[in-house]
Amino acid sequence: MELKVLELSVDDHFAESGKSSICGSVDVRLDISGGQGGGRIGVTFEHEGARDLTFNQLEKLVLDKVRSSLT
Repeated sequence: MELKVLELSVDDHFAESGKSSICGSVDVRLDISGGQGGGRIGVTFEHEGARDLTFNQLEKLVLDKVRSSLT
């Protein structure tokens, strides 16, 4: 399985609580015997201090969230 972040954003819908929403779109490519599979998954989740994270940290959080949901 191969995952690639296509879109990434941080929204401050929960600014008063100190939490932001991380939004991402991930391309999924599956290794299937005798064929192929894939698709796109969108995720949105709250994360405290998201605005202070680097792009690489945000990307890792999104990929980890998708990976854990698929297994």
